[in-house]
Amino acid sequence: MLSTIRNLIFIFIIMVFLGFSLMVISYSLPTDHAYECIIQDAGQFDDLYREIIPGYASTRLDLFTDVVFLSATSYYDENISLIENSMSFLHVSGSNLNSYVNGDYSGIWSYSRYWGGYLVVLKLFFLFFNYNTFKILELFFALVVILGIIKEMIKKNLKNFIIPFLFSLFFIHLEVMVLNIQFSVMLNIMLISVFLLLKFKEIIFKNNRLFYYFLIIGMATSFFDLLTCPLLSFAVPMIFYLLLEKDQSNIKDNLCKIFLFGIIWSVGYVGMWVSKWIIASIILNENIVTDALNQLLFRTSSVGYSRIGAILSNVLVYKKKSYLIIFLLIAIYYIKRLRDYRNNISKNNLKELSPFFVIAMIPFVWYFILSNHSTIHFWFTYRDLFIFFFSIMCSLELIIRRKFYT
Repeated sequence: MLSTIRNLIFIFIIMVFLGFSLMVISYSLPTDHAYECIIQDAGQFDDLYREIIPGYASTRLDLFTDVVFLSATSYYDENISLIENSMSFLHVSGSNLNSYVNGDYSGIWSYSRYWGGYLVVLKLFFLFFNYNTFKILELFFALVVILGIIKEMIKKNLKNFIIPFLFSLFFIHLEVMVLNIQFSVMLNIMLISVFLLLKFKEIIFKNNRLFYYFLIIGMATSFFDLLTCPLLSFAVPMIFYLLLEKDQSNIKDNLCKIFLFGIIWSVGYVGMWVSKWIIASIILNENIVTDALNQLLFRTSSVGYSRIGAILSNVLVYKKKSYLIIFLLIAIYYIKRLRDYRNNISKNNLKELSPFFVIAMIPFVWYFILSNHSTIHFWFTYRDLFIFFFSIMCSLELIIRRKFYT
């Protein structure tokens, strides 16, 4: 175990160094083409929060943050050093886009508490392509990875869980996520993480490598994401782990694994974030740590926001007739199947499925703690409910197939 801890520390240090290096390298790339692209595409940002399906907050785009990403991709402050630029995350807000494309940079401000690691991808991408090309290629990439996951699920004898996986993707509106730089970040991290876990199961499951896997995922989430629905990168791979181990592990072991892997993921996630605060504070000679902690206290505050209300805000995204019809159809489907296998339902069997029920509750705990953030941004934080849908439907499939833990 001591060697595992040493390896975790080593991986953490390497990941921080790699993240820092990638940011510096990406900021050394030219920005002319990216700036031309944002000028050409400025008309797409007249309505920063438009809904793909009017009246459905679940389909709302976050073009405000896409402007943040695009302006950061295309801006470089000649008055400060390369390293200072890379740690500053300088950008304009959506409301200042028109001024920015007309050469007025007075609206530039800093997001230095975030790594903004997706800029590594965007700065390279926008050397050659534009915003619309990104959306098309993102859709193609997501579909390819999803097909890869389905192929691996079939090979790993998890074909009964393909429908729950696809239904869960439907409920978080995959078609909207691929149209938004902001939302595509966590979609990509989740899909890639799951694909790698399935594809390289024999490698990852040996010699405590699952600890390294969840540490790296946690750190990658902190590096790339801007606090959208980060739990997807922990809980969804965790569900797949439970499915892969359904015939080898017992309930106690899996509850322990949820706790341990959750701790490791959290250390990676929080640790990577804190490392940015410290590095940026040193390089920029500013107190980024205090700024970040103030934001953390603000986002977890319940002043003016109800913690229970935060949960309801996210759940009630689905308070639409269309969703209720779909939920009803899915309920009828599973009720009919469960009636045929009602002998499989018992108190003991439900107890055996408690690891899935524990994971299903994780989004609600997150909403409760981050009540401010989860209430204000309910129209995208609701996507953490993928975890609830997928976990519950997997539990139902396990009951039907009578595949419980030994």
